Amino acid sequence: MKRFFQWAGVVVGSLILLLLVTAGSFIGWLKWSGERDWKRAEAELRAKGEKLTFAELVPPMPPDSENFFADPLWAGYSDLVRTNSRGCDGAERQTMALKVPADQLPIRRWQKVPLTAQESDQLAQLKISKPRDRSSAYRTLKSIFPSEKNADRKHEEAKAMLQLLTPAKENLSRIVELARRPQAQFPLHYNLLATEGSIPELLAETTENLVLSQLFLNRASSELLLGKSDEAATDAETMLRLSFTQQNEPLLISLLVRVSTTSLALKVLDQGLADHVWTGDQIALYQGLLEKIDLPKGLLFVLRGERIYGRESWKALQPPQQGFWASLGVQATRMLLEKNAAYHALLMQGALESMEHSLHESGWNRSNAQVFKEEQAALAHHPLHRMMYIMMTLAVPALDGAIEKTVECQTQVNQSLIACALERYRLAHGSYPASLDALTPEYLAKLPRSPINGKPMTYSLKPDGTFLLWTQSWNLQSLDGKPGEYRGEGEIVWGQPLPTKTKEASKQ
Repeated sequence: MKRFFQWAGVVVGSLILLLLVTAGSFIGWLKWSGERDWKRAEAELRAKGEKLTFAELVPPMPPDSENFFADPLWAGYSDLVRTNSRGCDGAERQTMALKVPADQLPIRRWQKVPLTAQESDQLAQLKISKPRDRSSAYRTLKSIFPSEKNADRKHEEAKAMLQLLTPAKENLSRIVELARRPQAQFPLHYNLLATEGSIPELLAETTENLVLSQLFLNRASSELLLGKSDEAATDAETMLRLSFTQQNEPLLISLLVRVSTTSLALKVLDQGLADHVWTGDQIALYQGLLEKIDLPKGLLFVLRGERIYGRESWKALQPPQQGFWASLGVQATRMLLEKNAAYHALLMQGALESMEHSLHESGWNRSNAQVFKEEQAALAHHPLHRMMYIMMTLAVPALDGAIEKTVECQTQVNQSLIACALERYRLAHGSYPASLDALTPEYLAKLPRSPINGKPMTYSLKPDGTFLLWTQSWNLQSLDGKPGEYRGEGEIVWGQPLPTKTKEASKQ
């Protein structure tokens, strides 16, 4: 029996040793092949003039006098301290966080101003349940205001909205001034990516831009309803300017927020055009801002940034302080991600080159903008490769969605630009033109095309003297100037919202 246990110990020990050698050899191979692959990829990309670090890709900071973010209002969003936090695994670790919580920074303080008796009575008359504070009252009112059908009630809701936003007036006025500065660049902590594995508190500044756009949207919509067209015009201008504040941030979340803020700005702008409240000078100003919006170019920029972010964050992945097997697993994951880097970088390069070409030819749409379709199919037939390049497999759906949202929003921007020129023509001639060709070159230097199919927008006059302006949506289906029931279907029509439902969700 003793001899048996001795042999059993030898066998078990040998198996453990073999397992360790195999695991170590695999990790060693991953490290060697990952470094080899990256050197080859880096040389190829450098030869094409690609920038592979944030220091190269991100423009230099503009002078404070020209920078939207160079103001005490924004100082707290870049002031970080190291703090203890508990991760999703339950382990406590140190991370970088805002020195002052976001809800205590100047831009948010208006929410903490107590409701006055008059404001409480005003809300009670609207039969809005007693709110806890100004913030909850604002959230409730903004949720019901857009869908209100009763004209008298909507009028009272608009007055209540402006009253609730009174404590924010000083800060919003400051934002109006700052937005007129020619540049905007927030000092994101790219340097901390190497040590933290992420850019700390990125969402704080990004979310604030979206919140500000929503504030201006609700204020401007209320002003339009109450006949305060000059105030609404200023807020519409500010909203358009806010859409530029993140154009130098090479990150996908920043681009998606920019798409959202641009969409919000177009709501106010288009409403004013439909109601004929803007003056010719105001419209000319809006046109100048719209002409500078190039969201597809911004998407190509952020895809290059995401390529950098992926590799830098993977390199920063650190093993836990204790536990051999856990440390070995993290090390293997890190090496696996390193090997992903070269494949991801070159695949992204091919996608970028394809997208840059198709944008100026046939546009971006479902038939040609799913640039990773072949690669996904290839990975699906190779289980080992699918595991090796798992990050690419996980990232593709998000990229496809970003392409669709970007090109749809740019289509709406181009339509609003044409609608501005049409309104200026109407102001000068008393009616809309029979053809869009009448707009050039006096009202538009060049007619913008649809970024979805690369073709001119379709335009027609309606019997009541108004116009219809549309183009095909993502799926290239035609419904004779009508939006579809689901996202990507039918046409994108000026002045009409895009469908939000998806076929996938409706089947569930």
